[in-house]
Amino acid sequence: MPSTRSATPISVDDLIEQGFVVPNIVEVRDFLAGHPDIATLLVEAMSVIPRYFGEGTAVLLLVQDDPDGQEDRYLVANVRTALGPTAAFERLHQMSDDWWLTASKGLREDVLLSLDLVRR
Repeated sequence: MPSTRSATPISVDDLIEQGFVVPNIVEVRDFLAGHPDIATLLVEAMSVIPRYFGEGTAVLLLVQDDPDGQEDRYLVANVRTALGPTAAFERLHQMSDDWWLTASKGLREDVLLSLDLVRR
């Protein structure tokens, strides 16, 4: 598991200030309390995501239940983009190859990077 890069815990308020959209603050806060390395990864992500999706790109954070019916929960980080589906998925795959797969090593069971396609 990656080591925590920050000695100071990262709060949900810190993530919101960096551009994350958090509809359920309590749920995300409780999840991140048990997964501080994910909070650190998310802060790093906000410096990487603009290279692929542009400055000011928001990321929606949601805690989801395991679809297999297990009691496990995981965090979904949905990159909001107005790009068409093909372009958006190409950029997501490129970012995954360039950064995410290495940066999220040891954390992938607990966090998923995905897309939130929006119309403008």
